[in-house]
Amino acid sequence: MFFSDRRTILMCASMYLLVFSISTIRAETPEWRLITIFQPYDEALAEVFAEADTTWTEHWTPTDDERHLIAEALGEAVLDPSFEFHRGRSENRDLGWALVLDEVGLHEPITHLILVGPDQRVSEVRVLVFRETRGDEIKRPRFLRQFRGKSLDGRLHVGRDIDGVTGATLSSRAIVRGVRKALTLVELHYSER
Repeated sequence: MFFSDRRTILMCASMYLLVFSISTIRAETPEWRLITIFQPYDEALAEVFAEADTTWTEHWTPTDDERHLIAEALGEAVLDPSFEFHRGRSENRDLGWALVLDEVGLHEPITHLILVGPDQRVSEVRVLVFRETRGDEIKRPRFLRQFRGKSLDGRLHVGRDIDGVTGATLSSRAIVRGVRKALTLVELHYSER
Protein backbone atom coordinates (compact mmCIF):
# COMPACT_ATOMS: atom_id res chain seq x y z
CA MET A 1 0.00 0.00 0.00
CA PHE A 2 2.79 2.41 0.87
CA PHE A 3 4.51 1.72 -2.45
CA SER A 4 1.28 2.41 -4.31
CA ASP A 5 0.76 5.71 -2.46
CA ARG A 6 4.36 6.71 -2.98
CA ARG A 7 4.11 5.85 -6.65
CA THR A 8 0.96 7.98 -6.98
CA ILE A 9 2.66 10.89 -5.26
CA LEU A 10 5.67 10.62 -7.58
CA MET A 11 3.43 10.45 -10.64
CA CYS A 12 1.47 13.50 -9.49
CA ALA A 13 4.67 15.38 -8.76
CA SER A 14 6.05 14.46 -12.18
CA MET A 15 2.87 15.60 -13.90
CA TYR A 16 2.92 18.87 -11.94
CA LEU A 17 6.55 19.51 -12.97
CA LEU A 18 5.75 18.72 -16.59
CA VAL A 19 2.75 21.07 -16.67
CA PHE A 20 4.71 23.77 -14.83
CA SER A 21 7.65 23.42 -17.26
CA ILE A 22 5.43 23.65 -20.32
CA SER A 23 3.56 26.68 -19.00
CA THR A 24 6.82 28.37 -18.04
CA ILE A 25 8.33 27.76 -21.47
CA ARG A 26 5.18 29.04 -23.17
CA ALA A 27 5.10 32.12 -20.91
CA GLU A 28 8.76 32.88 -21.67
CA THR A 29 8.40 32.49 -25.44
CA PRO A 30 7.54 35.92 -26.78
CA GLU A 31 4.74 36.13 -29.31
CA TRP A 32 7.02 38.02 -31.70
CA ARG A 33 8.89 34.80 -32.38
CA LEU A 34 6.05 33.86 -34.69
CA ILE A 35 7.12 34.11 -38.30
CA THR A 36 4.84 35.02 -41.17
CA ILE A 37 6.22 34.30 -44.63
CA PHE A 38 4.38 36.45 -47.15
CA GLN A 39 6.47 35.31 -50.09
CA PRO A 40 9.44 32.95 -50.40
CA TYR A 41 12.73 34.59 -51.31
CA ASP A 42 13.25 32.67 -54.59
CA GLU A 43 9.67 33.25 -55.75
CA ALA A 44 9.97 37.01 -55.18
CA LEU A 45 13.23 37.19 -57.15
CA ALA A 46 11.73 35.16 -59.98
CA GLU A 47 8.74 37.53 -60.15
CA VAL A 48 10.72 40.79 -60.13
CA PHE A 49 12.98 39.43 -62.88
CA ALA A 50 10.21 37.60 -64.77
CA GLU A 51 11.13 39.21 -68.09
CA ALA A 52 14.86 38.50 -67.70
CA ASP A 53 16.71 36.29 -70.16
CA THR A 54 19.62 36.07 -67.75
CA THR A 55 19.85 36.42 -63.98
CA TRP A 56 22.86 36.27 -61.71
CA THR A 57 24.03 37.27 -58.25
CA GLU A 58 26.98 39.48 -57.40
CA HIS A 59 28.54 39.48 -53.92
CA TRP A 60 30.19 42.46 -52.29
CA THR A 61 32.22 42.39 -49.10
CA PRO A 62 33.01 46.04 -48.37
CA THR A 63 36.46 47.03 -47.21
CA ASP A 64 36.80 49.04 -44.00
CA ASP A 65 36.96 52.26 -46.04
CA GLU A 66 33.85 51.29 -48.01
CA ARG A 67 32.08 50.35 -44.79
CA HIS A 68 32.92 53.81 -43.41
CA LEU A 69 31.42 55.44 -46.54
CA ILE A 70 28.24 53.36 -46.18
CA ALA A 71 27.92 54.29 -42.50
CA GLU A 72 28.52 57.94 -43.29
CA ALA A 73 25.88 57.94 -46.03
CA LEU A 74 23.29 56.17 -43.86
CA GLY A 75 24.12 57.90 -40.60
CA GLU A 76 24.52 54.57 -38.82
CA ALA A 77 26.93 51.65 -38.73
CA VAL A 78 26.18 48.74 -41.02
CA LEU A 79 26.83 45.36 -39.44
CA ASP A 80 26.14 43.15 -42.47
CA PRO A 81 29.42 41.43 -43.39
CA SER A 82 28.55 41.33 -47.10
CA PHE A 83 25.78 42.04 -49.57
CA GLU A 84 24.16 40.19 -52.47
CA PHE A 85 22.99 42.08 -55.53
CA HIS A 86 20.62 40.04 -57.67
CA ARG A 87 20.76 41.16 -61.28
CA GLY A 88 18.72 40.62 -64.40
CA ARG A 89 19.07 41.35 -68.09
CA SER A 90 16.59 41.10 -70.95
CA GLU A 91 17.83 41.38 -74.55
CA ASN A 92 20.95 43.25 -73.41
CA ARG A 93 18.80 45.65 -71.35
CA ASP A 94 19.78 45.96 -67.68
CA LEU A 95 16.83 45.33 -65.34
CA GLY A 96 18.53 46.69 -62.23
CA TRP A 97 19.38 45.30 -58.84
CA ALA A 98 17.30 43.41 -56.28
CA LEU A 99 18.49 43.34 -52.70
CA VAL A 100 16.94 41.28 -49.93
CA LEU A 101 17.61 43.00 -46.62
CA ASP A 102 16.67 42.57 -42.97
CA GLU A 103 15.89 45.64 -40.89
CA VAL A 104 14.73 45.43 -37.28
CA GLY A 105 11.22 46.66 -36.51
CA LEU A 106 10.29 46.56 -32.82
CA HIS A 107 12.22 43.42 -31.84
CA GLU A 108 12.92 41.30 -34.89
CA PRO A 109 14.15 41.74 -38.44
CA ILE A 110 11.70 42.32 -41.27
CA THR A 111 12.93 40.70 -44.48
CA HIS A 112 12.10 42.72 -47.56
CA LEU A 113 13.10 42.94 -51.19
CA ILE A 114 13.96 46.24 -52.84
CA LEU A 115 14.19 46.37 -56.63
CA VAL A 116 16.30 49.29 -57.81
CA GLY A 117 15.98 50.08 -61.51
CA PRO A 118 18.86 50.90 -63.87
CA ASP A 119 18.08 54.60 -63.26
CA GLN A 120 18.90 53.96 -59.56
CA ARG A 121 15.31 54.62 -58.51
CA VAL A 122 13.13 52.22 -56.56
CA SER A 123 10.98 50.10 -58.85
CA GLU A 124 9.36 47.92 -56.24
CA VAL A 125 9.40 46.96 -52.55
CA ARG A 126 8.02 43.70 -51.17
CA VAL A 127 7.79 42.44 -47.59
CA LEU A 128 8.85 38.79 -47.60
CA VAL A 129 9.03 37.73 -43.93
CA PHE A 130 7.49 39.41 -40.89
CA ARG A 131 8.42 38.32 -37.35
CA GLU A 132 6.50 40.70 -35.07
CA THR A 133 3.01 40.41 -33.56
CA ARG A 134 1.91 43.82 -34.81
CA GLY A 135 2.64 46.03 -37.76
CA ASP A 136 2.30 43.59 -40.64
CA GLU A 137 0.10 46.15 -42.39
CA ILE A 138 3.33 47.41 -43.98
CA LYS A 139 2.88 44.64 -46.54
CA ARG A 140 -0.11 46.46 -48.02
CA PRO A 141 0.37 47.82 -51.55
CA ARG A 142 -0.82 51.29 -50.49
CA PHE A 143 2.19 51.65 -48.17
CA LEU A 144 4.75 50.00 -50.46
CA ARG A 145 3.73 51.94 -53.61
CA GLN A 146 4.99 55.14 -51.97
CA PHE A 147 8.57 54.03 -52.58
CA ARG A 148 8.28 53.75 -56.37
CA GLY A 149 10.45 56.27 -58.12
CA LYS A 150 12.30 57.26 -54.93
CA SER A 151 16.02 57.87 -55.20
CA LEU A 152 18.78 59.08 -52.93
CA ASP A 153 18.17 62.57 -54.32
CA GLY A 154 14.72 62.55 -52.73
CA ARG A 155 13.99 62.38 -49.04
CA LEU A 156 12.96 59.22 -47.30
CA HIS A 157 11.47 59.95 -43.89
CA VAL A 158 8.37 58.50 -42.28
CA GLY A 159 5.89 61.28 -41.56
CA ARG A 160 7.37 63.65 -44.12
CA ASP A 161 7.92 61.86 -47.41
CA ILE A 162 6.44 58.48 -46.59
CA ASP A 163 3.10 58.03 -44.84
CA GLY A 164 3.73 55.49 -42.09
CA VAL A 165 1.22 52.83 -41.18
CA THR A 166 -0.78 53.67 -38.05
CA GLY A 167 0.22 51.30 -35.26
CA ALA A 168 3.26 50.16 -37.24
CA THR A 169 5.61 53.12 -36.96
CA LEU A 170 8.72 51.06 -36.18
CA SER A 171 7.94 48.60 -38.96
CA SER A 172 7.42 51.51 -41.37
CA ARG A 173 10.76 52.99 -40.35
CA ALA A 174 12.45 49.60 -40.85
CA ILE A 175 11.27 49.49 -44.47
CA VAL A 176 12.43 53.08 -45.05
CA ARG A 177 15.87 52.19 -43.63
CA GLY A 178 16.05 49.17 -45.93
CA VAL A 179 15.13 51.22 -49.00
CA ARG A 180 17.67 53.90 -48.12
CA LYS A 181 20.31 51.20 -47.53
CA ALA A 182 19.58 49.48 -50.87
CA LEU A 183 19.83 52.76 -52.80
CA THR A 184 23.06 53.67 -50.99
CA LEU A 185 24.65 50.27 -51.63
CA VAL A 186 23.82 50.39 -55.33
CA GLU A 187 25.18 53.92 -55.66
CA LEU A 188 28.41 53.28 -53.74
CA HIS A 189 29.18 49.91 -55.30
CA TYR A 190 28.17 50.55 -58.90
CA SER A 191 28.69 54.29 -59.48
CA GLU A 192 32.46 53.84 -59.68
CA ARG A 193 32.16 51.04 -62.26
